Amino acid sequence: MKIDDLKVLQYELTFSPTETITIELRHGCDGEKWAITKTGYAAFSKKHKAFVIEPIPSSRTDEYLDDTRFNTAQDALDFWENANALATN
Repeated sequence: MKIDDLKVLQYELTFSPTETITIELRHGCDGEKWAITKTGYAAFSKKHKAFVIEPIPSSRTDEYLDDTRFNTAQDALDFWENANALATN
């Protein structure tokens, strides 16, 4: 086996002793989707362009999942970069 044969589950965007922001693969009833997460307890909302507390799995609505999930890791990264560019301008 080689490293290229392994599945990537997470990409680190930023890291500090108090906060880590990642793009993580999430498994759900609609298959695999990607989420931008902060220290594992919050997901980035497309609607609010801010982190929101992630509810326990049984409390996640379709609306919440649509707002915080991306089809690909690249989609998540593109959204993150655009949101940050807008915030700094």
